[in-house]
Amino acid sequence: MLQLMMKDFRIQNKKIVIVLVIMAIFMQMSIERDSFIKVGIILALIASLMSINANFNSRQTSDGDQLNLLLSLPIKRKQIIAATYLMIGVWYLIGYILFCITDLLTTFIIQRKSSVDNPFIDVRTFVFGFCLTLILLSIYYVSYYRFNNKSVQMTTQFIWASLMALVPWMKLNPHLDSNQMSLEIILLIAVLVLVIVPITYWRTVQCFEKKDI
Repeated sequence: MLQLMMKDFRIQNKKIVIVLVIMAIFMQMSIERDSFIKVGIILALIASLMSINANFNSRQTSDGDQLNLLLSLPIKRKQIIAATYLMIGVWYLIGYILFCITDLLTTFIIQRKSSVDNPFIDVRTFVFGFCLTLILLSIYYVSYYRFNNKSVQMTTQFIWASLMALVPWMKLNPHLDSNQMSLEIILLIAVLVLVIVPITYWRTVQCFEKKDI
């Protein structure tokens, strides 16, 4: 399973550079005014795009050839899906760390500030973004393996990239950032994760096990 997870690192292409540029742009636009919800959405979308790019990288092989290659491996198909789901957490952590580092560089070098006061390095942001990433990718994976259609990947990437561009201009009620409301929001999305992720994982395994080589 570890080799399956490492495969994602090896085939990640140069789009990661573009992702880093996007991070810097959004941080300059969002710093000191965005809520943890908006920052969490940006983190989730970035981590999702990184994960999709690694799992379904068209530079390495065609969509059908890559699927056939996975199906021909001498391992259980459930392990392939398990590795894919485990990598969600890895990609989110990488995206979060890179996001924080780029944010600090933006704060001290570009904006020339002497202190950091922003929502990026925040437990609420981390948890909310991670839960949202799990939900987005689990729904995406079950759709992808169910229909096995390249258009699913391309459409999803376009929609999520568009959402990232719109997030900084979202108008949210400041009340949502209060301690009580933020706790309720995080508990709600955590419950959604506990419901959605196991169901989509089970369904994804079912779809993948029915695939023919």
